Amino acid sequence: MKILLKTISPKIRELGFKGSGQNYYKIDSDVVMVINFQKSSGGEQFYINIGVQPLIMLGEESEPKKIKEYNCMFSDRIKPPNNESGWKYDLSSKELEDLITKIEHTYTHYFDLLRYIRSAIESKSINELLQEAGKVTIYGELAHAEISQYWHNIMGKT
Repeated sequence: MKILLKTISPKIRELGFKGSGQNYYKIDSDVVMVINFQKSSGGEQFYINIGVQPLIMLGEESEPKKIKEYNCMFSDRIKPPNNESGWKYDLSSKELEDLITKIEHTYTHYFDLLRYIRSAIESKSINELLQEAGKVTIYGELAHAEISQYWHNIMGKT
């Protein structure tokens, strides 16, 4: 994985992320964005985990640059090609190019969207946000509760 990461990490840094090895982060004005490369237990493949955590939701003891994607309010995985369960270590140059393209696409369509979560929260009611989100999961319900608490405590909105 080290050789693969040496090839991918310059592109991740071009997008403004810091970090090394398997963990990268980018702190924006309102959120911390995280990319994690996770080795599979079988050792033949890896996963690319991503997360976004609003800074306002971090505990006082939490350092944004140390947050892991599994602690983020919003998290997902960059899907490997052909419905594979994970990314193979021995990627062809075409597959590596596709991987980098998927990271760039994730930055544009996932990270960029969620980095403006504060303005979305401030401009809409919680019910409007949830209606636009469509499917609500247990994590969505927790996010709803946390955002509602944020509104109540800080912004005086309900």
